[in-house]
Amino acid sequence: MKSFFNSLYVFFTYKLFFKVPSKKNYCIYDENNKKFFQKFLGSSKIEYIKSSSLNIYVILQLIFENPLDKKNFMLRYFMKYIEFIQPKFFITKINNYPIF
Repeated sequence: MKSFFNSLYVFFTYKLFFKVPSKKNYCIYDENNKKFFQKFLGSSKIEYIKSSSLNIYVILQLIFENPLDKKNFMLRYFMKYIEFIQPKFFITKINNYPIF
């Protein structure tokens, strides 16, 4: 029952989208200073990972890999997303987020 409510919480609080992640040179966590990074790095080379949204494609890949592992879902999600993107650089301005 608890997992059902957790699923509902995710469904209503996160923005869900479906997009196959492509390779990019830069991966930026959150969209802080988005215009700054686009100006200097070029918008076609950047992939943004938003803390308020989840990619359904990546979630499905996680489920197919190991459907019983429910521990550290967000950490596994970010690692899988980064694995798809294969960036040369990962940039974040959040230093107190427990995953990093």
